[in-house]
Amino acid sequence: MIKSKIIESIRGYLIGQEPTSDSAGKVNYQRIAVACSEVFDTMLLALFSEDIKGFESSFVKDYTNQPIIRLGEVNYLAINDSFVALPEGRGVWYVKPSGSQSPLPRSGSHHRGILASLPVGDILNASVWKTGFIGADQKIIIENIGDSIYAMTTRWDYGLVRQFSAYGETEDVHILKYDLFVNQVLQWFGKRPLSPANDNS
Repeated sequence: MIKSKIIESIRGYLIGQEPTSDSAGKVNYQRIAVACSEVFDTMLLALFSEDIKGFESSFVKDYTNQPIIRLGEVNYLAINDSFVALPEGRGVWYVKPSGSQSPLPRSGSHHRGILASLPVGDILNASVWKTGFIGADQKIIIENIGDSIYAMTTRWDYGLVRQFSAYGETEDVHILKYDLFVNQVLQWFGKRPLSPANDNS
């Protein structure tokens, strides 16, 4: 459903529950957008934890052919949208060289596992990624270890699980359990939910 239509639809429910007119502006568009953002992002956390089938196809946006930026010894990618803080850093779903089918491992426990599996004395030649702040903005940082074949790669692809606020006003937002989503937004405003709530998409 189109983002702006979701917000306007919920605004209609809210105004319908007001005993008088909305003269105080309590149900203005921006406040509803904030409520939708909080509910949507929270529901994505729950869906991720439940390992819902189709999560990637429904909620991951692909960013292709993104240029690497080199700042001294640091190589990073700008992140084009806000993303949901999923467990294990999965708000950034993948990072890979443009055109490749194989995503890089994320720096951290998997990276340490690779190192631990090497025979003593062997050197790891690989690239890994992590998110981190450069200045005030969060970036995807590419770390090249040893003689990595990706050290000179200049174009990268990545996927994000975007926050509701990152969607454009005319963009389609896939919301599983739509009635539950609406009810939770209404409750955010202290209003009674629609009845009955069900799990319609």
